[in-house]
Amino acid sequence: MTTTEPQVLRIEYAIDYVKKRGTSQKVFRISERQVTGRETFAKRQSFRNLTTRVHYPGTHQVTILINGEAYATTEFDVTKEETT
Repeated sequence: MTTTEPQVLRIEYAIDYVKKRGTSQKVFRISERQVTGRETFAKRQSFRNLTTRVHYPGTHQVTILINGEAYATTEFDVTKEETT
């Protein structure tokens, strides 16, 4: 997204998680603030299994959202968690 005017941007990302039966999308907010020029945003996402969320092996999808509109999507693979 390119702009020459300052504006408020809501930056989020959505992950389509592979579940036991199909997929489920979860949206996470990165930032919402006024942007006046070029800015970089970064976010880490844990894929550690928790009691409230189990990550199944397979091809997941992540989408970058700006003001609710999808701008970029890519896929990534999650493999079985190693236990030692």
